[in-house]
Amino acid sequence: MQYTVYRLTSFFFLLVSFVLLSHELFFDLYVSVLFSHYILAVTYSGGQLKKLNGDKRYYIPLVILILLGTVITQWTYPAIGVYFGIHYALSETYMVLKGIHAPNPYSFSKIIATRFLFGLFSYLVILRYQLDFVDLYIDYFFGLALLFFVASFICVLVNKDMSSENKKNLIIFEIVGLMIMLALFFYSANVPFYVLVFYHITMWLIFPAHTLPRNMSIRYLLYNGVLITLFFILTPSVELHDLVPSLSRDSWMVLSILFGYVHITISFALSAMNPQYIRRWFYA
Repeated sequence: MQYTVYRLTSFFFLLVSFVLLSHELFFDLYVSVLFSHYILAVTYSGGQLKKLNGDKRYYIPLVILILLGTVITQWTYPAIGVYFGIHYALSETYMVLKGIHAPNPYSFSKIIATRFLFGLFSYLVILRYQLDFVDLYIDYFFGLALLFFVASFICVLVNKDMSSENKKNLIIFEIVGLMIMLALFFYSANVPFYVLVFYHITMWLIFPAHTLPRNMSIRYLLYNGVLITLFFILTPSVELHDLVPSLSRDSWMVLSILFGYVHITISFALSAMNPQYIRRWFYA
């Protein structure tokens, strides 16, 4: 149930911020939280980074992907939007399954696959107006999202290694996600790309703060508070031009896409949340 609470809290915070703040102030808050997320993601992946240090198999594909991402940045949302969608669906899948252990690790493979595909297609449906190819075939994408929701629902119900309590929690989590997708779809909401990213990084602000030990949780929130404040000072919302230079919102947007591609690529290889077979993709 706690992951459903994280999702609802993140969605509520996003909704309140988007409604109450001006467009400019909301965007400046978004980039401040986003760049804090980028920095802390690398910081908390330090252990995995040390394991890979000196392994040349890792560097070659990673450098190629980062250089490719620099070029793709010039194509703006279609490229980074889809790439982030994969990252988003993976992270939510392994986030909700993190606390569930099974005697047979392969017993969750069908749940993981269908849950990931539901997450990805529901994300694409929500961003239909930002991705032309999705809007063109929206009926198919919407149908696939529903299909994989039903498939995931069935896979959870028939799974023999998952407790009834865990099944209930996972199903509720998915139903909340489905309700949000349906509401935005039938309302024909034109959801900007960065709004969905803001929801994602808010989830990752809440999730570690509630799952880490108390002292580490306090430290994590403190780091976030300091970094968010520092980045916010560099936004146009803070008029300290004589003391502190600020970047234009266009510059922040370009940088957020560029470093977003780098962040996602590195997280695929470094994040302990991702399974070993995904991390192995980054070895030549």
